[in-house]
Amino acid sequence: MSFTKRRAESPPLRLSLVEEQQFQVEVDKIELPTERQDVMEITTSWMEKGIVEGRELGERALVIKLLTRKLRNIFPEILERVNGLNLERLEVLAEDLLDFTSLVDLEAWISRQN
Repeated sequence: MSFTKRRAESPPLRLSLVEEQQFQVEVDKIELPTERQDVMEITTSWMEKGIVEGRELGERALVIKLLTRKLRNIFPEILERVNGLNLERLEVLAEDLLDFTSLVDLEAWISRQN
């Protein structure tokens, strides 16, 4: 599944400032410390997930921008393969692309990822 399709299936839930304040009021109403801690752990995990997703989006955009600038015309199917890389592979590609001299280098790099 491509990154674009995954994002389309699960749109982000954004709270307005008023909603965030209301959420905090509701959390503060929870009397049992264990329940409050459970809610805060869930909230923290959501925040951490959002940070990771944001980092991945930024890394992906930067790698594609660098590849396009360095190699010029990149075939859509190659871009789709780059879009399918996880964050760890994107970070490796970000370093390796500095040594690429042609589109053939990128295609060979992608072929080695399987």
